[in-house]
Amino acid sequence: GITNNNNRIGANDIQKILITASTQGITTLDTAQSYGYSEEFIGRFWPTTTKCKIISKLPANISKQNKNSWPSIFQESLVRLKTNKLYGLLLHDPTDLLGLHGKKLISWLISLKERQLVEKIGVSIYTANELEWIPLDKFDIIQLPISIYDQRLLKNKTIEKLHDLGISIHARSIFLQGIILEQSSKWPRFLSSEFREHHTSLQRALKEDGLNLLDAAIGFTKSIAQLEYILVGVVNSEQLLEINASYKKFDVNKDYKFTKGNWAWPNEKEINPSKWTP
Repeated sequence: GITNNNNRIGANDIQKILITASTQGITTLDTAQSYGYSEEFIGRFWPTTTKCKIISKLPANISKQNKNSWPSIFQESLVRLKTNKLYGLLLHDPTDLLGLHGKKLISWLISLKERQLVEKIGVSIYTANELEWIPLDKFDIIQLPISIYDQRLLKNKTIEKLHDLGISIHARSIFLQGIILEQSSKWPRFLSSEFREHHTSLQRALKEDGLNLLDAAIGFTKSIAQLEYILVGVVNSEQLLEINASYKKFDVNKDYKFTKGNWAWPNEKEINPSKWTP
């Protein structure tokens, strides 16, 4: 995220994170070929005594590569992850589904399911418009951005629509690249003073409930019943423990004062990192 000033996480810290995850009952991991050495480290350090569901993503623009290379690209993930199959395989970019190559790509993904090399296939999206060229009857998972400030896909009924179709919804960007967890004084300068005041107002409401910003980010997403998974990223095992503790303590049935307000921020340029212009 934009607020992460840490260097690349070392192997020892990654091992601690994965061991902590397994002992905390977190057994689904989301990775991608483009996430540096992520697949390799998961293969090296995930405890072999604990079963794990691994979801990975193919490289963006894979449809532009020779289709004969797709099987070897997929096999590279299996080798790095030290597994013979994946729980989920996602496309990193929905535009890969456009055109003739997109149809061939879908057929190939379905063939992986038929051969039981992958249990579920899916797509990672950024906006509801991208669903227009995604044949939803062919996919099992949609990964999408949502947070207490970015509620676009909740308000326009996209999440409800996907859930009604029986698609598993995986929420990402729940911390909005980390800015939700930070004091607004530490935010990048290109974010407006109005947005900063909005953030301060949320903190005041949270204080009345005895909650913090992490609780708000976790609690908001936990309260959306249609979500099957909430994705989080950490740089050390302590952060993972803190996030897991917040998730467990947040009672979705309790009447918190902060949940009575509408905390969605209307300026898409400030809640969609792809539109950020530092």
